Amino acid sequence: MPPQRSLLQRTDRPFGPTRRAGRRRTYPLLVVSSRAANPARVRLRTLVHRAGPWTLSILFHAIVITFGLIVTWSILTEDERLASPLVTSDIITMTPVVPLYDLPIQKESSLPPTPPSMPALEPLPPPTPISAPALQTRSMPESPPSATFAGTPLGAARDVVFVLDASGSMIAWLPFVIDEVERTLTSMHPDQRFAVRYFAGDAVHATTPRRLTDVTAASVTAATKALRRDAGRRMQRGRGSDPRQALEAAIQLKPDLVLLMSEGLNGRGHWEVDRAVVMRALDQFNPVDPLTGTRPVRIECIRLVSGGEDPAPLMESIAATHGGGSMRTVTLEELER
Repeated sequence: MPPQRSLLQRTDRPFGPTRRAGRRRTYPLLVVSSRAANPARVRLRTLVHRAGPWTLSILFHAIVITFGLIVTWSILTEDERLASPLVTSDIITMTPVVPLYDLPIQKESSLPPTPPSMPALEPLPPPTPISAPALQTRSMPESPPSATFAGTPLGAARDVVFVLDASGSMIAWLPFVIDEVERTLTSMHPDQRFAVRYFAGDAVHATTPRRLTDVTAASVTAATKALRRDAGRRMQRGRGSDPRQALEAAIQLKPDLVLLMSEGLNGRGHWEVDRAVVMRALDQFNPVDPLTGTRPVRIECIRLVSGGEDPAPLMESIAATHGGGSMRTVTLEELER
């Protein structure tokens, strides 16, 4: 920007002739500059040169933004739109079904149409019988076994222990008792297991096999053979029959069912069995489960009778507390059947 001149500038142009002859004299003339004559206009022009482009740019962007806002607002606030016209007509249009080629002309016949023949059905093959070895599984049968011991059902018990009284009072009964044990073992299911214990006085004996074993022909033969060979000669005459040790040995095998068979377990005189002592011992061997209210092992009592025998309070107490609730009595005639 050129430097501004002062308000008063000096010039050497002649003002006019003087009266003195022969010389022309010049006088300084103060000329006022037009730019300095109007300072406000100068400032305005400077401001326009500096701020003009920025002002135009801001104005242009403001107009664009305003236009965009107006368009957006008009779209957002336009709620009422014209519904699409629904064109209906009362004219039903149908598309004719026209075959692509001429159908053959069929001659009319008075005979009824012949139904299609059905294919002959082949007879179903007969069902394949299930072989016996396929039934020999380790799972329990669907229905409870039907085996019984002296009329007492074994139910669904899988493990069964026979506890037999072999004291002197059982001499006449022993052959029939062994036959009943053999008959029961033969009718038991192969998935069941068994063991045999017999006692005379304070001594407890076991047949082979001595533990719970599967019901097989070999195990049944071994158990009944040992009973016939040893039980008779191990009987003790004149002594009582205390079942505590035999029942403890049977419960230790953890069976489902114990079958106790005796003539009464009463004893006489010095050999009389104390019922309270036996019941306290059984409560220790076979306690009540506090959660289920039942005992782990069920003890069923079978009493052999031949006439007017005295009551058997010990066997009745065992059956009521540890068994099904009642003692079963069996006569010789019922045992022989």
